[in-house]
This record gives sequence, C-alpha cells and structure tokens, in this order.
Amino acid sequence: MPPRVAIVGVSGCGKSTLAERLADVLGVRFIDSDALYWNDNWVASSHEELRSRLRKALDDSKEGWVIAGNIGWIEDILVPETDLIIWLNYSWWTSFWRLFKRTIARAFTKQTLWGTNCHESFYMTFFTRDSILLWFITSFGKIRKRYTDLILRGQSPFLRKDTIVWVYTQPSDANAFVANVKSGVWKWK
Repeated sequence: MPPRVAIVGVSGCGKSTLAERLADVLGVRFIDSDALYWNDNWVASSHEELRSRLRKALDDSKEGWVIAGNIGWIEDILVPETDLIIWLNYSWWTSFWRLFKRTIARAFTKQTLWGTNCHESFYMTFFTRDSILLWFITSFGKIRKRYTDLILRGQSPFLRKDTIVWVYTQPSDANAFVANVKSGVWKWK
C-alpha cells in the first residue's frame, strides 16, 4: 500500500517543510493544502473549490502522498484515506518563533507562494487584520483543542481504527522520524 500521510498543526510549526522532506524520502507527491486553498492575491477558495482540488490531488497521486495543512473543511475527504497522521504539537513559543522567522524572510525576499500572486509583506504582517502573526495568536488554542478532540480523543467520525497517529512535541522528534525513514530503520507498511 502506498504511503498516505497527513501532517497537521498550527500555522508556522513546520508542517510543509516536514511534509516536503518526508515526501522526498518516500518518493511520493507532496501536497500543500495552502496551495489548494489560496488563489491569486490572497483570495480564498470556496469550500467546494478546495474540496474539488483536494479530491483531484489525491486521485492524481496513486503512488502515495504526504499532505501538509489543517483539515477543517476537508476532514471527511482526507482523514479516511490517511494511513498516518502526524500532529506537530509544538509549544506556543516554538511555533510562533518559527512562524515569525519564516514570515520576515518571506517579506524580505518577496517570495511568491504556491505559484500564485501571494506574497508576505511587512505591511500585511504588522498592520492589518490579515496578519499571519495575529492569526496565529488568536487561533493557536482553538487549533490545538480541535486536534486534541479529533485525533487524541478520537472524536473524528472519519478516523479509521487502523490509522496511525503520532504526536511530536519537539522538532527534533519529527526530524528523527524522517532520518529513520531515510536510513531504512522505519519502513513503510
């Protein structure tokens, strides 16, 4: 069975970075849910657009996939197809510091995100309600509670009994997992 992995957590904790590395090691497709969600100029997809894009991405990845992102609107599609869920449940400070560094770097470089016309900017980061840092501050507790309920307490009606769930509380643990997969210590089913 090909690898089907979802990496979840709060904004900025390193979901995409870890997912991209793991997908590379496994030789499968990396799917970034932000790329499915965001259109040009920070215009959000509708629920229907996001769900359709996700369904297509999964269907086009028969060899397996590693997806990074949060599962809110897509839980009923993604979770039943996922064999391993990795929750990056890092501390507030670890996650915020990672997000802050990433956001500042992107604002300096004006990096284009997800092949869209989306760019981080100092103005958006520090002077608007659309600030990713403000989003982090206001959503951290809610997202953490949601994953505690859905994953750890098993309250997701879509979570299969055979789905493996791992929770990493330190970046070094997640990095060690990827290293173990790469070295062959941990093998996919």
